[in-house]
Amino acid sequence: MTDSPNEIAAWLSLSRKTVAETRVFDIVAREMRRESDGKEGEFWFVDAPDWVNVVALTDDDELVLVEQWRHARERVTLEVPGGTVDPGESPEEAAVRELREETG
Repeated sequence: MTDSPNEIAAWLSLSRKTVAETRVFDIVAREMRRESDGKEGEFWFVDAPDWVNVVALTDDDELVLVEQWRHARERVTLEVPGGTVDPGESPEEAAVRELREETG
């Protein structure tokens, strides 16, 4: 239940099922119930590891961007360097590694 009309009601997870597993993330379906009124529904989401993006500037205050092929877009995109945080790695370590891997 909510304490005030402006508070957003919580949803409770009734079940969770992995629909697809990929190299980078899983697709998960959850049956959920809203606490305030009992409304139920199925919600799908991407379950991914922690991720970092790096906003790097040159000595001339120019933004460093990299070109990446993106399968969903079926084209090369221009974006900031980034990637997943490896197990046992801090976000700071991952950011340094990803910047080095993607920009040299």
